Amino acid sequence: LLRKPDWRFLFLQMLMKSVLSIAILLLFFGCSHQSDKSVVKITITHDALVLPISDQTANISNGLQGLHMAGREYLASLNWLANSMQLFDIQQEKLIKEINFDIDGPNGVGRVFGAYVQNFDSILLFTQTANQVALTDTSGTIYSRID
Repeated sequence: LLRKPDWRFLFLQMLMKSVLSIAILLLFFGCSHQSDKSVVKITITHDALVLPISDQTANISNGLQGLHMAGREYLASLNWLANSMQLFDIQQEKLIKEINFDIDGPNGVGRVFGAYVQNFDSILLFTQTANQVALTDTSGTIYSRID
């Protein structure tokens, strides 16, 4: 006596055929050769900027800014963990100033999230928690706040 095949068996059989068909199509189209791909040339240079760092220097920074003032090149690096900014003289390859920002108190800015250095007398600080911009300089003194 022959039994009619179970619907689950027929479904699995149809599913396996579909998967096999899709795999063959992907293999066929995925391995096709395209000769019109653009070529990128990478040039290796041996130039490097070596800057001295302190114990407080972060190994990464989302707040790097290059500055050109009075014919000199500087680099500002914001350190979120230490709530500070380091200023480097690129030509002399040295740290010239580290500015620590207070979190609390009359000069407090909270946690610094970002910064924009217009010049050494005008540094804008953006905070994480307050909707506020603080104006400071390289002394870290807060001169004004914008809410």
